[in-house]
Amino acid sequence: MSAIVESLNRIQAARAVETSGDESPLAVAEPVRDSAGDSSETGSLDLRDFFVSPASENVPTMNPTSPVPAEALRQEATELTMEQWLSMLQQEYVGSYLRDGGSSIKFAICAGEDLHLLLQSGLKAMAKAEGLVFVRIDARYTKIHMMDRLFFKVAKQIDWDELAYNFLVALIRDKGYQVPDQWEDFSLHYLAQLNDRKEALLWKDVQTWVEQAIEGDLNLCQEFRMAMVCVCMAQLQVSDANLNVAQSVKDWLRGELRLISSVKHALIFQKISRHNGRHMFTSLTHWLRRAKKSGLVITVDISRYLVAKKPSEPDTTFYYSSSAVLDLYDTLRQFIDGMDDHAGCLIVVLAPQEFLSDRRRGLDRYEALKLRIWDDVRDTYQQNPLAPMVRLAASTPGSMSHAVGNGAMPLHQGQASLRDRRVIEGLRSGVPNRDVIQAMGCYQPEVEGRFQHMLTAMDQHAAEGRSTRGMIVEVEHPEFGTVRQVGVGPKLSDTPGSVRSTAPKRGEHTEEILREAGYSGEEIGALAEAKAAG
Repeated sequence: MSAIVESLNRIQAARAVETSGDESPLAVAEPVRDSAGDSSETGSLDLRDFFVSPASENVPTMNPTSPVPAEALRQEATELTMEQWLSMLQQEYVGSYLRDGGSSIKFAICAGEDLHLLLQSGLKAMAKAEGLVFVRIDARYTKIHMMDRLFFKVAKQIDWDELAYNFLVALIRDKGYQVPDQWEDFSLHYLAQLNDRKEALLWKDVQTWVEQAIEGDLNLCQEFRMAMVCVCMAQLQVSDANLNVAQSVKDWLRGELRLISSVKHALIFQKISRHNGRHMFTSLTHWLRRAKKSGLVITVDISRYLVAKKPSEPDTTFYYSSSAVLDLYDTLRQFIDGMDDHAGCLIVVLAPQEFLSDRRRGLDRYEALKLRIWDDVRDTYQQNPLAPMVRLAASTPGSMSHAVGNGAMPLHQGQASLRDRRVIEGLRSGVPNRDVIQAMGCYQPEVEGRFQHMLTAMDQHAAEGRSTRGMIVEVEHPEFGTVRQVGVGPKLSDTPGSVRSTAPKRGEHTEEILREAGYSGEEIGALAEAKAAG
C-alpha cells in the first residue's frame, strides 16, 4: 500500500508546465484527408508542423490572473481542447511511458470528423517523432468488434520486412559478424563475403540463431513464431521458394491468404480467426519492441457503431446491429483488462457525443465498460486530462491560455518508475492488474482465497433463496427427491417458461432414440447385451 501512496504523492507534488500568462495559444494545422478511406497513409507530417504558433497580434489572449466569468469558466472546464490533450499524451505517454514498455487505452469524445482527423494527424506525428508505429482503424471499413478483422487491419499497415530486417541485423551483429550498411545490399551472398564464410555454413548458423531467439520467446504465440522465423530467413534472399513462402506468410498475417496449404512449409496449419486473433495481436506488440521499434499507437474510430439506420442509398461501408455494438464494447473491455500484455501500446478510441447520450447504442448499454472508463469522481469545473475518458472541444483562443496558466495541463509525473505508472493506470481504469496487487500487498493466493469465499457466499445465498428470482428452481426427481437446478432465463409475461422435467438418468432414452433410428427390438436387445448401448 505504501508504494501506491508514494506514487500518488508523486503526482500531487509534480510540477505543472510553466507557461507565461500572456503567451499566445497554440493552433493546429489543417488535417490531412485520405481519399482512399481508411488507409494508414495520411500524408507526411512532422510534430513541429502540427503545433504552429500564430501571430500574436491576430489572436486574442487571456490573462490567467484576471477574473473570468463563472459561465465562461464552466464552459471551458467541462471539455478539454484538442491541443491540451495531445500535449498531455506527448509528455506523459508517447514521449516516455510507451518507450519504457507501458501501455494504455484512452477514449476521446469529440464531435465531427474534422476533429477526428486532426487527432489522428497529431498522434501520427507524435508516433513518427518517437519512433513508434502508427496505425489508423475506422469502423466504416473494418469490423472492429471481430478481433481477427482488427488484427488484419493492423497487419496491413505494418512493414513486416522492415521489422524482420531490423531484428535479423541486430541478432547477427550480436554474434560478432559484420553487416552491410544498406538494406539493399543485405543478402546471404554479400554477408558470407563480408565475413569470409561459406554460404551454406553461414545459412545454417543464421537459421539456428533465429530459431533459438524466436522459438524460445514465450511472449509470442506458436503460429506467430513460425511466421517470423520464415520472414526473417527470407531477408537473406537465398531462393525464390523462400521468398514465395514468406510472401504467403505475410498474406496470412494480413488475412489475404486463400489456401492455408500455402504456408504449411512454414509449419502453419490454421488461419487467424477470432479464437487466436487476440494472441496474435499480443505477439505483434511484443515483436515490435524486439524489432527495434519503440511501440505502437492505434487510433480506433468507432463513430459508425453509433449510427442506427442505414442510408437509403447503399454504399460500400459497414453498418452495425445492436448486438455488434455490444460485441465491440466487450472487445474494448477485454483490451482494457489485458493492456499489461501489450507492452508499448497506446490505443486511442475516438467516439462521437452519442457514445455518452444514446441509450440504445451508447456506453450505458454495457456496464462493464462504463465502470472502467467513466469518471465518477471529478471536479465541477475542471476535467482530468489523465482520465481514461475525456471530452474534447474545438479549440478556442482563450481556453488554452487560461487552462495552461492555471496549471490545469499537464501534470508531469517526475521520476516515477514503470511499475508505479502501471499501478496508476490500473487504478484509473479500475482494473487490479498484477502491479496493483503487488503494490497493495495482496498476492495471488489471497486473491484466490477471497474469490473462493465469494463463491461460497453466493452458493449459500442461492440455498437460502436470495438469488435472482426464478433462476434457481426446485423440482421433484423420481429417484433423488427434491433437487435444485437452473430455471428459465427469459421472463415472458404472456408465455412464461417453466421447468417441465428433470435431467434424464443415464441411458433413460436410449431405446427410444434407437427405435427412431430404425433399430428393431431384437437389435436393441443385442446391443444392450453386448453393452454397446445402455
